[in-house]
Amino acid sequence: MSEPYYAPQVVLTLLRYVKGWWAKLLFGIRSHFYDLKYYPCTEDQLETFLKYWRREVLPELAYTPERFDCEDFAFLFKALLVKHTGANCGFFSGGAIFEDDSYLGNHGYICVLLPSRVVFVEPQIGEILEDCDARIYAPDINWEYRLLWVVG
Repeated sequence: MSEPYYAPQVVLTLLRYVKGWWAKLLFGIRSHFYDLKYYPCTEDQLETFLKYWRREVLPELAYTPERFDCEDFAFLFKALLVKHTGANCGFFSGGAIFEDDSYLGNHGYICVLLPSRVVFVEPQIGEILEDCDARIYAPDINWEYRLLWVVG
């Protein structure tokens, strides 16, 4: 198992994805860490889990506005990721979605700690989001995910 990240290291790692001084300050205030140490999963573990998620879990789930929506997909993904990897590597991520700098709404998704980096996952499609110079995008659409806080 890889060396753990301590909670302050997680904050510093994720701050690169938060734009602006006030946003960084609010990120620290809004985020909550239940553990002192966070153990990353490997890229292979994440890929194996994503295949399981897409094959076994997603077909059984139905998006239902206000009843089973983005945050519910994210909470379930986080819990099953930890169960399957044995590492507390996932964080519920709260953020805002923008398209061409137009605010579309708030959104729940996942941040996953790997040994040498973090990745963001959109649980509703089971895909890793694209990291373009610390700007996070959904594959195949022009949505930018702006990180506001995490819970781990």
